[in-house]
Amino acid sequence: MKRLGYCADASISLKLVCSGLGKARQTSQQTVEARATIGLAFKFPHQFGAVALSSLLLVVPQFGTAQATPHAGITAFNKWCFKAGQTEAQARRNMNTDEAPFSLTFWGDSLAPRPLDAPRGVERRCEVTFDGDHSDAAIAALRAQMAQPPVFGTPISLPDTHEIGKETALIEGRELVRGRVAVVHVGTQDGQTFIAVDRLYAGLKLQGSSN
Repeated sequence: MKRLGYCADASISLKLVCSGLGKARQTSQQTVEARATIGLAFKFPHQFGAVALSSLLLVVPQFGTAQATPHAGITAFNKWCFKAGQTEAQARRNMNTDEAPFSLTFWGDSLAPRPLDAPRGVERRCEVTFDGDHSDAAIAALRAQMAQPPVFGTPISLPDTHEIGKETALIEGRELVRGRVAVVHVGTQDGQTFIAVDRLYAGLKLQGSSN
């Protein structure tokens, strides 16, 4: 199959993914199985390898109906929530929140005072929330975005400013440049999906439970 040209010289792990993708065109059940395999590739990148993952990112978008268009909330989050130097007003304008099918929670204490009820230790938060359960797609898109240069830090134990909740699909501490720490969080609550990235105050690196 011409569309699977990236798989010809791929690792065994990637060939399994490509095989699943080929089957995804046959039945809806196989589509589910193929997407589950893709999810494992993003969840355990070290087992699949960097080359396999980069090839996978090239293969997946070419499958039309087998790859749904990401929700606008996911796209907006990845495009704007990792960009420093924004005020809340700028972030809302950048994401066109007045007309967008998602809601935004944003603050950055370095530019404007944070809310009085803000969680302890969190200097900056950018969180997008939208209807439906899109957690799998959100996690896959988030991992792909964090892997793009400049890479968004490296995984570390979850700081004790955060914890795993019933709503959590993914939560992960990330060590950034100059010792800064961030936490990414994806989950579903009250019929909605949320994606958030928190940056902790400088010098705050409290080690707690691991994800």
